[in-house]
Amino acid sequence: MGENGVDQPILRNNSSSVGHDESEQKEKIFDLERGRKFGDFYKGFMHRMLDGDHSIDISSITNQEDRILAEGMAEAASSGFKAQAIELERKQMDARSILSQVFRSPEQQKLLENTSRYALKEHAKGVYEIDLDRNLYEELYGRSSQATAVKIPEGISFVMIPRFSGEKNAAINEKRVAENLPHETHHVAWRFIEKSGLLPNTEADPEMAEAFSMYRDEIIAKMVTGNNPFGYDHLQNDPKRRRQIQTENPALFAMINKAVIGANDLMEEIRDLIRRSPVRNEDLIYSAVQSSNFQELRSNFELARDYIKKNAEPEKVTRGWEST
Repeated sequence: MGENGVDQPILRNNSSSVGHDESEQKEKIFDLERGRKFGDFYKGFMHRMLDGDHSIDISSITNQEDRILAEGMAEAASSGFKAQAIELERKQMDARSILSQVFRSPEQQKLLENTSRYALKEHAKGVYEIDLDRNLYEELYGRSSQATAVKIPEGISFVMIPRFSGEKNAAINEKRVAENLPHETHHVAWRFIEKSGLLPNTEADPEMAEAFSMYRDEIIAKMVTGNNPFGYDHLQNDPKRRRQIQTENPALFAMINKAVIGANDLMEEIRDLIRRSPVRNEDLIYSAVQSSNFQELRSNFELARDYIKKNAEPEKVTRGWEST
């Protein structure tokens, strides 16, 4: 449970056409304008759905390739959400039956008997959030967290958010939802987008492909809320599988670790630079979208880093004796 959960880089070729043939030796550059338009579109689409609106507006995107990709991604997400709304209605599911897809043990079912401790909310059609009493959330989930995307391959996917009880905690709850709901809703939407085949995953090894899928998903989720991209692999929340791969295939385990750590080192470098530059985190969503494996992702974000570094203001050095 949880977050179970293309070509070329965010780049423009210095030529009249954008090619995807790697044999073409053309200079590739980070295109801030293109990245910003795409990032604003995707972030805006996520937030509009949470405001109850499935509409897709690509008018701000001027590049034809990007318009096609943006519209395709949004259509895939919207269609996926709408399809599960039809399924929910067909099966006449409520909050309890949605939660029961995951929490099936007798002990968990007993906890779900008190339906006053949780409530189902539908934002746009098929975009579901279930708010739970914080204590119930921890009893069911086994640990505390800000929120969780629950992705059910053949069922109803949803976002689960714990809430503090009492009127005095209303502001805390509101802040928690604002910070986490777009992030987690992206995770659910991303399942539909990946399923559409619009964004290839070209990692040859199945485990490495799953690691890349999780990593790309997570960094985009962070950027949707304007946060610094930082990711992890699919083994993060599956200790049993992690131990199995580490034991049975240590070379593959090391390769996954190296790819994730290397990518995060690069993201950390970008984080330290971006606050002094005109680039925003969401401007880099396109860099991730245009990556189909860890190697491409590194290439794309290295180009972004170099652009950010070139356009960053000099870092101010404050001496200890200087007043602030």
